[in-house]
Amino acid sequence: MLEMEETYREELIKTENNEMIINHEFDESECYIDKWRIVESKLASLFNVSVTQNAVFRYPKLKLPAFDGYIKNWLGFWGQFKKIDTDPSFG
Repeated sequence: MLEMEETYREELIKTENNEMIINHEFDESECYIDKWRIVESKLASLFNVSVTQNAVFRYPKLKLPAFDGYIKNWLGFWGQFKKIDTDPSFG
């Protein structure tokens, strides 16, 4: 876009004799360039956030202990099992 804008400015200077029109067009051009840069920056930051959120982590392999049948050990076993079962990052 910026290359096209520069080409437009060069052609405007070649063809237009009225300095006020040239200045007005340049001002309008600067507004569009500023808007373009803002949108480009926002888009880049959105891509960075998306990449960060989709990062894959390599966890060490977990060995889930088998439930030994004792009721006093159930809560600890169930907590580990539930965490692994419901957490999508452990997929």
